[in-house]
Amino acid sequence: SCVYYKTPQKKLNLGDQLEIVPNNATLVINLHDVLYGVRNGVIEMVMPVTGRGKGN
Repeated sequence: SCVYYKTPQKKLNLGDQLEIVPNNATLVINLHDVLYGVRNGVIEMVMPVTGRGKGN
């Protein structure tokens, strides 16, 4: 991945959070154990990814 900044002086620090939005969720969803439903910065739902594993 590449990270582009609006201000070039910005640097990431340990503990900083990034929002990563894949351009095709069907290709990456099985790479994770769970999905988090977040609204207004609060986790409202944790959904297991049941299609995860070898051969999927």
